[in-house]
Amino acid sequence: MTFITIVLVLSFLLCMNTVRNYFVLNRRIPTLQNYPTIALLIPARNEAENISNLIESLKIQDYPHFEVFVLDDESTDSTFEEARNAIATDERFNLLKSTASAPTGWLGKSWACHQLSQVTDVEYFCFLDADVTLKASALRRAMDMREELDVDVLCPYPKQITTSLLARIVQPLLQWSWMSTLPLDFALKSSRRSLTAANGQFLLISKNMYEKIGGHHSVKNEILEDIAIVRQVKSHGGTGGVWDGSAIANCLMYRTSAELIAGYSKSLWNAFGSPLSGFIVALSFAMIFLSPFVFLFVENLTTRVLAFGAIALSFLSRFLVHNKFEYALRDVVFYPVSFIAFFALMLRSIILRKRRKLHWKDRNLYA
Repeated sequence: MTFITIVLVLSFLLCMNTVRNYFVLNRRIPTLQNYPTIALLIPARNEAENISNLIESLKIQDYPHFEVFVLDDESTDSTFEEARNAIATDERFNLLKSTASAPTGWLGKSWACHQLSQVTDVEYFCFLDADVTLKASALRRAMDMREELDVDVLCPYPKQITTSLLARIVQPLLQWSWMSTLPLDFALKSSRRSLTAANGQFLLISKNMYEKIGGHHSVKNEILEDIAIVRQVKSHGGTGGVWDGSAIANCLMYRTSAELIAGYSKSLWNAFGSPLSGFIVALSFAMIFLSPFVFLFVENLTTRVLAFGAIALSFLSRFLVHNKFEYALRDVVFYPVSFIAFFALMLRSIILRKRRKLHWKDRNLYA
């Protein structure tokens, strides 16, 4: 079997899995009759630009029973003041300050989430990043999803807002990575750690399961603590993973290209388990999705036809992702460039980690 034939077969398999997931995510979610109490737990470090938008979106939730805890995680900007002003006199909200810096062996976000988990005792925890905003029905619909899918932890994946050209090129890869490679309904129920996708921007977990896995203490030094949490759940006999949350939540992860580069550099080396496996995945993606363009210029007609087929399948896969998660459809044309950018970001992340120069929000990730 020739190389281009292998590429075509792989492109076909990835595309067909994307098609399958596209329809799986259209599953009808019925409405619950009774809703348990949820604690919304929000770690916020240097989120002055975002925190008030999140709080305002939480004030209008139609969920019957919830309480909110916002933790100012040693911010060096006006996060605390912005949160206090946004909360005003709403008694459902509690504004806290971190009582201590992260102990040795802990990373900042996990330590902040751990502190939040200690201040309330309800049936469900919902961890939210401060750069997320929710639609009015978000909490209710998220709980509907969890009940219908019957999982212990659920990550409704927010719509990703893109405000820079680099974000428009790179961000769709987030959803595409699991839409094309995981059979989502099967992955939710599977105990295999390799079949894990997660998103800590919006993470709903039962308190019983959270305590069973040891909470954030069990993932205290994990860069991608969200994936680690779901893997811990699977290791303890639980179920869960990602689902489509684009209709109920938005997230503005990065306002500028510089922020995006810093964010991906922080964690991309660990996205596939190790720097070596990450490099292999990035190289494989580049070969699968870029090499067909080279084969378009060979003399052999059959090879050109196979290359065109692989390109068409890749475009279709990306088109479905853009359509499902409300990215601009015109940006599908960037798909070849996105894999070049992904490979470059992966290399940068691996190099910075090896040099022990990874930082995030003014914190050394090796401290």
